[in-house]
Amino acid sequence: MVYHTYLSVSDICEVRIEGLETQYYLDNLLQKQQFTEQGASLTFESEVDRIYTDCNNVVAVRDHYKKRTVVIRKDGLPDIGEVLKNN
Repeated sequence: MVYHTYLSVSDICEVRIEGLETQYYLDNLLQKQQFTEQGASLTFESEVDRIYTDCNNVVAVRDHYKKRTVVIRKDGLPDIGEVLKNN
């Protein structure tokens, strides 16, 4: 099971995602090589296509222009890392 969440934002260059630091991800643009998120927040300057396999329970999407923060909680959702291993 995979969740695809689409959020309306002002401008992708004005958005940052917090709560993914030190998390492992598979980069679909690089043949699903595994990496570790290095920054305190994720910003977008070019195309990004990643699968985070074991996220923190809370991730925040901050839209600077709209002055809005969307908090995503995974309480009650399956761990995608386990889903990927079993498929």
